[in-house]
Amino acid sequence: MKEKDLKRKQKENKEVLENEKDKDPVVETETSLEEEAAKAAAMEAEAGEDFSDENPEEKPDKKDLAIADLTDRLKRSMAEFENFRKRNEKEKDYHV
Repeated sequence: MKEKDLKRKQKENKEVLENEKDKDPVVETETSLEEEAAKAAAMEAEAGEDFSDENPEEKPDKKDLAIADLTDRLKRSMAEFENFRKRNEKEKDYHV
């Protein structure tokens, strides 16, 4: 059941990141944190699928679940900070 919750959270994170991209189109020459997080989530999902294909009966280790949880929390924090930065830029432009 925890594995299902983990996959659901990863899917939600990916959707949140994609929605954030659609809401605030900012042209940047470098890759934004959200794009990097989305790429990392996609790579992690692919790696997880490869792992589960090798031995479908094998359950993820506690370490793997902890790593996935921490990765999820990091990605959310990065996205939250990026949104905060963008809001600050908009407020600065508004007040100037």
